[in-house]
Amino acid sequence: MKAAQICGNLASDDTDEQYPVVAYCDECFERLMLAGEDSVIVNEVSYEASHGDECHSCEKTVEDERLEQEGS
Repeated sequence: MKAAQICGNLASDDTDEQYPVVAYCDECFERLMLAGEDSVIVNEVSYEASHGDECHSCEKTVEDERLEQEGS
């Protein structure tokens, strides 16, 4: 899993709502990074359990991703 600060609700006065930090599986993170300027990702940050245990995009869990990587 990776974590990223993304563009959120820019009309909000709260920085955490403007640029929330969410978790992405490795596959979705790489796909979003390839989008370049069209990506919602602002910054990559260190993943922590507090960012959630499932991908913000495809809902793959930390456990699902671990099992995929072990099977490779």
